[in-house]
Amino acid sequence: MKRVIFLSILIFISGCATYKPATKPAAFENKQVFDKDYETVWSKTVKFFASKNIPIKTIEKASGLIATDTMMFETVRDKNYFSCDKFMSVGIEVPYQGKASFNVFLEKVSPQKTSVTVNLTANYIVPASQYSAGVERGCFSAGNYEKELLEYLK
Repeated sequence: MKRVIFLSILIFISGCATYKPATKPAAFENKQVFDKDYETVWSKTVKFFASKNIPIKTIEKASGLIATDTMMFETVRDKNYFSCDKFMSVGIEVPYQGKASFNVFLEKVSPQKTSVTVNLTANYIVPASQYSAGVERGCFSAGNYEKELLEYLK
């Protein structure tokens, strides 16, 4: 009898699992021109990443490139920043670990104008199980990290 109840609950729970693909968020600005010299914008950009404890992997001032190292995130906790596929089990969203990185490109437009373009790439990781190997799937940026950086540079 206990086995029948256990199997019934197991079938009910697994039958309630659902999948919802990530939705691409509304368009957002990831580029802005500032009425500030290149040196000032460059310094503030580096300070932004330092203040958020985001490690920088590549920093090339002459070319204007800053690329961050990989940051870890969690799909449910950080959903204001990323739009990833959603997996629900018994009405509760199942969290997955993800990884993200920034590429920022600064360009001197004129002596007192600097253009900044921010790109964020993110993936989440579906863990390996006895039935499948672990898989990485892409996420969309919600545009909030980009907005935070561009606001910080104002």
